[in-house]
Amino acid sequence: MSPHRQSVDVVAAIFNQTLSIMKYLAFAIVILSISCKKQSEVVKYPQRLYLTQISSKQNVRLFTNNSEIKSSSVINSFVGDNSNFQIIAANQFTPNTDYIDFLSSDTAMFSTSDYVKYDVTKSGNQFILKSQIGFPYSDNVMRSIVRSIMKYPGQEVKGPPGMPTSGFEYGTSIGYGNYSNFELCWLAYKIVKHPTNGNYLATGMLQNEFNPNVISTLGANDTLAIQECRLLFK
Repeated sequence: MSPHRQSVDVVAAIFNQTLSIMKYLAFAIVILSISCKKQSEVVKYPQRLYLTQISSKQNVRLFTNNSEIKSSSVINSFVGDNSNFQIIAANQFTPNTDYIDFLSSDTAMFSTSDYVKYDVTKSGNQFILKSQIGFPYSDNVMRSIVRSIMKYPGQEVKGPPGMPTSGFEYGTSIGYGNYSNFELCWLAYKIVKHPTNGNYLATGMLQNEFNPNVISTLGANDTLAIQECRLLFK
């Protein structure tokens, strides 16, 4: 066989092999597209998910002066009988009562939020829910302290001059999962802070994640306890 003929045969073989691979890839893409389409059709709105349990829970963590305290006795002494931590410890959430309604892929409403709807932004398995209504707020030291604990604080919109409050804040909640199995982040906190202009104590619960950057802002006499968990809705 001549060298020219051999070259032609090699080129033809490569072409046929490439064509086969392209056909296979095209078939795989079609199957994947059909599969994704079927998955998207599973969700029928409105989709109501009920609270079923605490899906994951971390231990109480205690921080002061840019460091973490590991002593259980010190942690228990600081937290005491604080009800926010007790709710998580005793799993005092009522299953099958509270719920979240996904009215569409980008709108949701909590059973505890009355008429307030939330805009939903989904990125991967993370949900960021932002209230469509802004709530009046006034700037003060304590509010700034609490906002510093949150990894995703709500958006602030300053009010016009002469307004009795500082502006409006759009509440932000964080969750993970999908529209059938949704985990809402829950954060209990207690903080004692001693800035130069006074002493402050705040405690409560937030539908948010912990911001570890706040640890570096704690002074020698400041103390912060936090406990994170996730509430499973399905």
